[in-house]
Amino acid sequence: MIHILIRYGYLFSVLLIGMFITNACTGGYPVTNGTVDLRSKPVADIEGYRTLLNRSYQPFFQVDLPANWLLEEHRLETKQGEWISIVGPVNTSKSRNSALDIYIFKESDRTRSISDIVEQSIADEGIGDYQINTRQAASVSDQQGQEVQLTFTTYYRTESGLAEVTIVKKWVTLMHGDYVVQIFYEAPIEDFDRYLNAYEIAKQTFTFIE
Repeated sequence: MIHILIRYGYLFSVLLIGMFITNACTGGYPVTNGTVDLRSKPVADIEGYRTLLNRSYQPFFQVDLPANWLLEEHRLETKQGEWISIVGPVNTSKSRNSALDIYIFKESDRTRSISDIVEQSIADEGIGDYQINTRQAASVSDQQGQEVQLTFTTYYRTESGLAEVTIVKKWVTLMHGDYVVQIFYEAPIEDFDRYLNAYEIAKQTFTFIE
C-alpha cells in the first residue's frame, strides 16, 4: 500500500513494508498511515522504548527505538535497500523534526572500505558546506565501523516563510557480510543533545539475529 506524507517539508511516496514490533506493552507502534504533516502534529518527547524486530529482509536484526515516535518504512531506491525512519519532535520554529534513520543495502563493490562508503554518504547528502565535528572508530553488534558527526546549515519552509536551521547529524556505518548498515541521528542543533540518547540506545541494542 502506498501512502503520501509530508516529512521535513518535502513530499514522499512511502511504501509500507512488513516489519514486526514486539513489546511487553499493549498497543501498536505509531506508524504513519495517511497524509500527515509532522510539523503541525509534533511527536511528544521520548516515552520509553520498544523493540523493532526485522525478519522481512536480510540481514535480520532487532533494535530498540523510541516507543512513541513515528515509524516510516521506505525502499532505498538508489541503493536497492531498505530505509527505516523514526520521526521525533519538531523544533520550536516548526521547521525540522529530530529523527533516527536506518539504512540497509547490499554493497556490490567489496573492494570499497567503510571510509569510502562514509565519504559517499556525505556526498549523497548534498548538503553543501559542512563541518566534520568528529570521525572515529565505533562498534555495533560486535562489528567494527566508523562514526561521523557533522554540522551544516540549511533552509526549510515554514508557515511564516523560510527558516534557517542548523542541523547536527551523527551516524555509524558498518558492514555485515555483503550488507552495509547505517544508523543515523539528526536534529536541529538546539535539540541535538536532548534526544541524543535515542541514537545511543539504538547503537547499543542493534543486534544481528539468525
